[in-house]
This record gives sequence, C-alpha cells and structure tokens, in this order.
Amino acid sequence: KFNYSGNYHIRMDSLILTTYYPAGQSSIMAIYTFDELQLTAIYMQMDLQKMLPKKLYLSRELHDNGATKREIYWEDYPSKSYIAYIFNLDNQPLSISPYTNGVKEGKELLFYANIQNTIRAVLNYKQGVKFNKSYYYEPLEGDSSKVKLVKVETYSHGHLKKTKMPVAQPVFYTRHF
Repeated sequence: KFNYSGNYHIRMDSLILTTYYPAGQSSIMAIYTFDELQLTAIYMQMDLQKMLPKKLYLSRELHDNGATKREIYWEDYPSKSYIAYIFNLDNQPLSISPYTNGVKEGKELLFYANIQNTIRAVLNYKQGVKFNKSYYYEPLEGDSSKVKLVKVETYSHGHLKKTKMPVAQPVFYTRHF
C-alpha cells in the first residue's frame, strides 16, 4: 500500500517528489527527469522502488488558471502514439493532432477560439511534415456555425507545391463538439 503525503518541486528538467515525516522533516522520495510527455525515474528511495513506477506518462497539462491546456489520449506509450487536444484559457479547443512515434501523422484539425468551435483548417501530415492537401476556412459573416473554404494548399514532403483559391467557395456546417 502506498500512503504518503508530500510535495513536488520542478527544477530544470527534473521533478522531485518529497514526503513528510512526523518530526516535520521532509525527505526526497524520488527524482524523475522529463522530456515532453514522459517522466523517467533516476532516483528512488530503496523502500519505494517496488511501489513507484519507473516511467510516468503525461495525460493532462494545465494553464495557470487550472483550465486544461493540453490533453493526451495515449494509444501506445512506448512508441509515443497519441492524440493531443490543445485548449485555450477558456477551455475552447484550438487543435486536435494525431502523433505516431512522437511526430504528427495524419489529419490535424485547427479551430477558431469561439463558442461554436468553428473549424479553421484541416492539415495532413506524414512523418511530421505537411503532406498532400491542406484546407483553410473562414467563418461566414452573420453565421459562425458555417464556414467557407478560402484556400487549398498542396504539399509534398513538407514543401508547398501549389496554392489554390476556390472561385465559388462552398459553405459547410462545422459542429464538431
């Protein structure tokens, strides 16, 4: 059973977990180093080595006001395959991005920061760079639940090959949430 209380401290690239003892002293329980989404233990007290995990994976990051900044839905920890949801301070979604091996892979959705969650762009990625077609939208005046297509870009291996501005801009309904 694991029943400790304590505090945490972030120093440069490390997360330090401390615990309190009855005499009012604190002691370091464990030290983890972290990269963007994973914490790896570099030190643990001997009596805690069987209880504490060797690796931890970030699932939510918060803004200073307590609102969700980024939420991660893991598909596979070791290969860093996940879907990342990015939010603004008002909990409005800004983007939904799939990752494979830690790089963007597939269709990324970008949103305007409004109550209707209006789509701003649909970008396609392959091995971390833009690939194929990217679509950009603007909200219709007077009805922010609809958008019009304003630009289509074609990419090959991350390089812009062609930009097309549609003459007759189709209108779409955009409720995603």
